[in-house]
Amino acid sequence: MAKKSGVVPAELQAWYDRIHTAEERRRKVSEKYGWNRLKQELCGDYRKILGTLKGTPIIPINLVHAFLRTAVPSLYFRDPKFAVNPQSRMHIGRAKVLEPVANHTWAKLKLKGEVKKCIGDALLYGHSWMKVGQTAVAGPADSAPSPKSRGSVAAKKPQFETDQVIKYEKIWAYRVSPWDITFNSDESLDPPYDCRWIAHRIAKPLETVKALFPGNDDLQASHTYGLPEKESDQDSKRLNNPGQNAVSGGSQGSSGAIPMVYIHEITDMDSGQLFYVADNYWKPLADPRDFPYDFNGFQYSMLKFNPVPDDPYPYGDLYAVEPQIWEITKLMSMALSHVKRFGRQMICEENSLTEVEEAKFQQGIDGALIKVRKGTALPPSPIPYPPVQTDLYNIIDRLQLLFDSIVGQSAFDRGSTAATKSRTLGEVDKIQASTGARSSEKEDIVEDFVEEVAGKIIALKKQFTDVPEFVACTGLDVQELNRLLTPPSAQYMGQMADETGFYFTKQDIQGEYDLKVVAGSIKPLDHNTRNEVLIQILRFGQALGLTPGDPASNEIGREIFGNLDMYGVAEAFDQKIEAMGLQNDIIKLKQIREQLVMQVQKLKGQQAPAQPDIMGQLMAQQGGGQ
Repeated sequence: MAKKSGVVPAELQAWYDRIHTAEERRRKVSEKYGWNRLKQELCGDYRKILGTLKGTPIIPINLVHAFLRTAVPSLYFRDPKFAVNPQSRMHIGRAKVLEPVANHTWAKLKLKGEVKKCIGDALLYGHSWMKVGQTAVAGPADSAPSPKSRGSVAAKKPQFETDQVIKYEKIWAYRVSPWDITFNSDESLDPPYDCRWIAHRIAKPLETVKALFPGNDDLQASHTYGLPEKESDQDSKRLNNPGQNAVSGGSQGSSGAIPMVYIHEITDMDSGQLFYVADNYWKPLADPRDFPYDFNGFQYSMLKFNPVPDDPYPYGDLYAVEPQIWEITKLMSMALSHVKRFGRQMICEENSLTEVEEAKFQQGIDGALIKVRKGTALPPSPIPYPPVQTDLYNIIDRLQLLFDSIVGQSAFDRGSTAATKSRTLGEVDKIQASTGARSSEKEDIVEDFVEEVAGKIIALKKQFTDVPEFVACTGLDVQELNRLLTPPSAQYMGQMADETGFYFTKQDIQGEYDLKVVAGSIKPLDHNTRNEVLIQILRFGQALGLTPGDPASNEIGREIFGNLDMYGVAEAFDQKIEAMGLQNDIIKLKQIREQLVMQVQKLKGQQAPAQPDIMGQLMAQQGGGQ
């Protein structure tokens, strides 16, 4: 790298050129697919896009909002359930530890919101990005904190004696804006799997950058936050064309604008290094370092639904249906404007009203008395217009059907009713089945995306979990876990787990595993569907080994009554189960008592000595004497 200040070396300039070329490619793609325009339509701002139709105001029909706000939860409604399958028999026990770790970690990182943001980006912009990583701060070991509660392993054994100097350790994952990622788009066709490098643009205040990267006192701001460079930048804090307009005279000028710097975090897979640069700065912000993570590939995952052959950038679902949205909006605006014309234009005979009466007429005040000149043949009356053509509504319905067929989402999926009331239940089921076939493909893509992100997070856990970490879960085999887990010292042998959860380190989850999302676990499961499944289980329960009155059947009954909000019946059902349980216990006790009595009688018969039949002998003697 260069040693003289102000001179950008050729190697660093080559990276600047690569990034700027990729940004220009991304800008052209965004204009082609209307990224900013679709974002405006999501917010209902159609007036800037469509303008007016020869004086007809545009009435926004926000189908972008309707589609996006129903498509996202239909693809990802709740956190997934992960299943871990070991790749060898040696790791079966560790797979039992890793599965609750994977499910607990996903919920702990609160990734539901981040995944939903990624799905929204993919539907709007065509693709989205998720970034994972790890942050650790070294320092001396602190004294053990006092337990906050009693009754858990975390409270009973919080002070693990360890030599680790890691004071703060965090694994994170978050959504990254498509506007902030660049890559070698001139070579890549399936990002990020065939990318050679990926750069993540990060906007931070100048003072913060200097504090994070010491030794860069001559670094200058690339733009300012709070003072837009041009009118087109007023709606966004991220400027696509950063300029040199930093406020002079201190960290903030009189206008309150904050000097900002665009940092590019570059991950170069050719050299296996990660380094930070700032636009047009004469040196890297810090020395390059080796790629810190053990997993294969980048720390970025890309979600895309509609890939384009031989093109790294896919298109969004809403871009494909945007022309239909425009036409529906235009036709509805025309129809509403035509309806509102009735009564807006009036006709009357000249000089039939005085200026005073004409002013009252134009003001339209309720209850006003307007006097017409005597002998007026034509009092003021509205101009009659022809009715709205009925074909207009038929065309709107046809456009709506085209919209539904393109995006694969029916009116039922959006919570709307059918255009006509003649839909039978069979027709409704067919419509839902056809749209379900389209959505199932997207669900599969989302599950693959979630599996990829979760696999990288688990790889980070296997690499960096040096200090024991607690996993809160129930329903586990505590004895088996205590046998499988590796304690940090001998005094914790057999005490790593209890009924509330367990501690683990990276030694407990090493190995090769296949991490899968349980099919359908991210979809909503409504009460009706759940009840149908439970009733089917009861119907075929005998073949499954269920019998009336056994614990499994009772639990299914509780679940059905609870889903139906029949709390009184559920309580009576519980009382009946308790009574049946008591009766069964009484019957079992009687059976045990009878068995004990029989055993006692049998023992008495075996141990008692043979006694002479004295009464029989006496009777025999008496009979013989006679």
